[in-house]
Amino acid sequence: MSADELLATYSGLGTRDGENYYKGEECLACVKDLIRFLRNDELVSSRVRRHLGQARILQRDLIPILSNFHQDKVVRNDVLKLMLNLTLPAHLVYGNELVDRKKDVTALKYYSEVEAYLRDYKEAFASEEKSIAVLVNILADHLKEEWHSRQEDDCIAVERVLVILRNILYTPVAPNEEKRTDDDCNLHDQLVWNLHSNACHQNGTEILPSKLMH
Repeated sequence: MSADELLATYSGLGTRDGENYYKGEECLACVKDLIRFLRNDELVSSRVRRHLGQARILQRDLIPILSNFHQDKVVRNDVLKLMLNLTLPAHLVYGNELVDRKKDVTALKYYSEVEAYLRDYKEAFASEEKSIAVLVNILADHLKEEWHSRQEDDCIAVERVLVILRNILYTPVAPNEEKRTDDDCNLHDQLVWNLHSNACHQNGTEILPSKLMH
């Protein structure tokens, strides 16, 4: 998989014109291709994963697609699947491979890059409240339904959103963020607050129990 092929694929996701995002005609096919590329990615180099992180497709494309086209359940569920994969904690991506190569400077460099992109994803959800609202709205749409009336696709969407939230909450903040004073919010604090304000008070209704947010 060359860089040009990757570029051509994620360029087909859609385009932004000012505040408006337009889904590409081949958006679904491009999402499926990216899922496949990640599944077949080289484990140590994580070339595809690092390329997509550098291209900021989660921030630039996936969040806007979910925000604007979440009613398209086929596209929504595959975008969530791709987002879930991209936000996987680095140690789950590498498994025991990194332990076996802990003295491999190149492997450690790749691992650090993946962690840096994970922090970028976390920042995307922490810095803009509307980004986390995209995920919370999907939960809200389906959790208010009776269990027996939910379709399988809806249950899959809920499961994937919950795992994505777990992934971004799990991602550690940068060391310089941890050195802030006690009364200064770091990136994780901002993320938790955004999640709290959206999840606990969606249209006056508590979507997730408040005690889970503390």
